[in-house]
Amino acid sequence: MKVGPIVLPCVVAGRLSKDDTVLLKISAKARPSSWLVPVTGPGAKPLHFTIKGSGGGASACTFKPSWDIAPSENFTTFPVYYE
Repeated sequence: MKVGPIVLPCVVAGRLSKDDTVLLKISAKARPSSWLVPVTGPGAKPLHFTIKGSGGGASACTFKPSWDIAPSENFTTFPVYYE
């Protein structure tokens, strides 16, 4: 069985309302492999990524499959990329 692309929503630490926009200072032309970094360490799951150089913290974003998003997590499927 073939499966199509997997959507990786951007999960945001902290609160996110319907009026908020998630801005990522990354060129929309950049290849995802140049800025997505696999999450590593104990408990790391496949297809979970952070942003290269983000350093984590309260405003950190994680990209992961929809099926791994907890009901209490805030996310967007449409972050805005700009450079």
